Amino acid sequence: MNQLAIFQIPLTIAHKLDAMIAQFFWKNSSQQGIHWKRKEIMHRPKGQGGLGIRNIGCFNKALLMKKVWRIVHQPQLLFSKVFQSISHSASWIRPTLHKLSLGRRGLLMAGQTLKDTCAWKVGNGLHIRAASQAWVYGKIPTFRDCVTLRDAADTSVADLILPNNQGWNARKIN
Repeated sequence: MNQLAIFQIPLTIAHKLDAMIAQFFWKNSSQQGIHWKRKEIMHRPKGQGGLGIRNIGCFNKALLMKKVWRIVHQPQLLFSKVFQSISHSASWIRPTLHKLSLGRRGLLMAGQTLKDTCAWKVGNGLHIRAASQAWVYGKIPTFRDCVTLRDAADTSVADLILPNNQGWNARKIN
């Protein structure tokens, strides 16, 4: 399982591993058996009526994304310093000019997947600058023409929220 946290395995290998696990589950000692459950049911969690056996491809992606999350949120680690990008705007993990190793390639894929699927938790919005941080669908929002650059630069997300977190202030947003 250690390799699943380091390398992105090809889908064909993941499917073959899933098939081997299913055959092990279905067959008895005389190498004969009955397919009692479909593979989709085997991969479902137990609480949803499945058997709780993990899908190797999904498990591989999850472990790689966990590794990228650790690189980004614990920059003091040596592992993080090796893979961390110098400028956070370009990429979470620094691509090299040379041919990418299998490990770096898997981490770059996982980092891109994480960027595409993560969302900001705004909370009270005091620490998020509305005009300089990519907090709306991973992009920096644009302001209307009537908002000056100085006002936009000083605007925090908290300024766009109604008092007592009752929703968005439509007059400031629209």
